[in-house]
Amino acid sequence: MFIMKAITTSLITFILSLLTSFLSAQTVGDQGALKLDGYGAKLIVYDTVFANMASGSWGAVVKFDSLSNNSNTYQRIMYKEGVLELFYSKTYNRFESEIVINGIRYEVTTDSATFPIEEGVWYYLFATYDGDVLKLYANGNLVDENNTPNGYIDNNSGDWGIGGRVGYNTWTFKGEIDEAFLIKAVVDSATIAEFECNAFDTASAYNSNIVSYYQFNYVDDYTSTDSWYDIPANFDNNAEWVSGGVRDDKLILEFDGQQLIPNVDGDEYAWYRNGTKISGENGNTLTITENGSYSLLLVKGNCMYYSDTLNIISNGIDEDLFSNKTSVYPNPSEGNLTVSFSEELKEGQLTIYSITGNIIYNKTFNNTKNIYIDGLNEKGIFILTVSAGNKTIHHQKLILN
Repeated sequence: MFIMKAITTSLITFILSLLTSFLSAQTVGDQGALKLDGYGAKLIVYDTVFANMASGSWGAVVKFDSLSNNSNTYQRIMYKEGVLELFYSKTYNRFESEIVINGIRYEVTTDSATFPIEEGVWYYLFATYDGDVLKLYANGNLVDENNTPNGYIDNNSGDWGIGGRVGYNTWTFKGEIDEAFLIKAVVDSATIAEFECNAFDTASAYNSNIVSYYQFNYVDDYTSTDSWYDIPANFDNNAEWVSGGVRDDKLILEFDGQQLIPNVDGDEYAWYRNGTKISGENGNTLTITENGSYSLLLVKGNCMYYSDTLNIISNGIDEDLFSNKTSVYPNPSEGNLTVSFSEELKEGQLTIYSITGNIIYNKTFNNTKNIYIDGLNEKGIFILTVSAGNKTIHHQKLILN
């Protein structure tokens, strides 16, 4: 498991984080997202009178599967009786949040020129209203505010939808929605920036004000459960679960026999060997020339990502062995995959671990160039490792759907 902290994390916390054991990783399968098809699929939250939002904060994290192949002029992310909304406008290629006060509609939006929206990217959306000012944040930054409204949001105490409007199949979202929330308090900008790095914590200062928080982490057929008050919400039409989600892009180091390669792109990189920073190594890969325990600190946006430590023990780097390239395909896989080597291996061992350290597959082989694996029933993120003798020659992330 990698640990994400705000960039202001102290050096002491960073060092301690590097020591986090691989066995303390988060359980596979915990992370998920709501998958919507854009043709009526949504999540319905019934009879939530106490979720009536007079003021406060609301939002979600979203990712589009397709922007061009969806005819919806609007894609609704959150819809509360038409008086509190968060949605995407295809016409203007922007996110918008709207509230209604005394029958008058007020809005805040992103700007397509300064905040372009693309497919396959997670966007952190956060709107707040304190009775006077309506604000919209995107990816931790304030992008728009409206000082015109005054007073409380009109009544919105009934059923509401995530990804669409209850009772209607038009203008629904196409893609994935994660971490949808309602908070009866105006969350400060520092907490909003931190949300990009970490989910809301039960120890949060806003805990008592959170009235609804759907993390979509625990799959239970066609019902989702609110993380705070166990409010059930039902899938409508073709809504479904997908594994992964915004908190599941774990930083994992992959070893191709010569280099360590992170599975996440960053803005800055710092490589460590045996807990000590390697001077001058700040690129996105690291060539291995000696044994040791390696880890990576990666900075991306406002967040720091810490990898687990990867032990590479080779009893002297064997260039002939390490030049043997390993390919794993398909990845992601539905349980059947092939592991191929560029040259035949005389002997070796292939092991697949869950990120909690449990072995789900183990095979010893001799004089082999291809290994065929089928019937893996587990789902989630795993680590595939190939070793020969005392040498780790390959280490990478494997996704099973």
